[in-house]
Amino acid sequence: MTGTICIYCKAELTPSTRWAHVWPASMGGRLKSRKVCCDKCNNATGPVEDQLRESLGHTFASVGATNDERDPFEVAIDFEGHEFVLSNGNALLEVSGRRFDREAKQIIVPLPAGFENQVEVLAKALHSAGKGPEAASTLGLTPGDPEPVLPIGATRHDHDLKVGGSIEHKRVFAKLALELLAHRRHDLATRGELSEARRFARHGTGTVQSKPDTRSEGSGLLSGLTLPEVYNAIEVWSSGRSVFFRVVFLGPLVFTGTLTTEWAGDPFRAAYAFDARNPARAIANHFEDRDGPNLAIWFVGMVEETVETAVAALEAISLRLAQAAPRVERETPPDLEQLRVAVAARLAEMQTKRK
Repeated sequence: MTGTICIYCKAELTPSTRWAHVWPASMGGRLKSRKVCCDKCNNATGPVEDQLRESLGHTFASVGATNDERDPFEVAIDFEGHEFVLSNGNALLEVSGRRFDREAKQIIVPLPAGFENQVEVLAKALHSAGKGPEAASTLGLTPGDPEPVLPIGATRHDHDLKVGGSIEHKRVFAKLALELLAHRRHDLATRGELSEARRFARHGTGTVQSKPDTRSEGSGLLSGLTLPEVYNAIEVWSSGRSVFFRVVFLGPLVFTGTLTTEWAGDPFRAAYAFDARNPARAIANHFEDRDGPNLAIWFVGMVEETVETAVAALEAISLRLAQAAPRVERETPPDLEQLRVAVAARLAEMQTKRK
């Protein structure tokens, strides 16, 4: 590690430097390195990654994407005055918390759909109040308010069509590309030709051009690979005097851009890609000492065409996922005696675990 410097501020990195994820771990990335940037720069760029993740949150949740721990993305959806939680393409009603009825001097616990879920909610409520299995005999049922039914595949809540348009989003694109290069060839990532791109990624000063673009091939390292239905990827490569990048979100959302047009260093191309639903194993994590292809030629209407195509593809994926998943519907009220027996049994389990 001795002699390695932060690609942004040139501070010397040490063995205690935090891991920097090439792709944000909160968005599924597992490729990380201690030879990219210092802790200060790593922390400073975190907020812009958060902004991008929030913009893509609904879309990630609608197609079943996960973070690096394989926890699925979840977002809240308001519908007819009720809150639903969208995840894995399905939105389920978020049941309100328990409350105390002063007049009746009772604790009211709204029940979710599904008998097992109801048992768990009631057992936890009694357990947190210090009650044992015998308290299950005091449970009673009372009618609740009617609930709205969210249409299957209601994804137009909406996919954020502004993704990639803000400076913050473009900063993340440049950051992904630069840090992938630093992970593979630190000496190339610190060259003077990329100084403006580094300042843009770190401080937001200057400009880095990028645009929606599904026509460009990218580095060429992903060509011919069998790609999953939804995948994320970052590529960076030289092409003559230019250095380009290509970032892919969930397959259909693709952006390309230019880091410099004054490149005089070694030719290179690098790519990192992974399944958005199962990021444990990388689809591609390659580097070659050769140029990649040029970007596709820009034409009028390219942005609109690319965005419309991407949104249509994502909505088709999320609708299919929602239709294929078992939908939990509100059933008739449970049998009270059966519910009491099941809650008592669950409380007994919880007491045993506590002991």
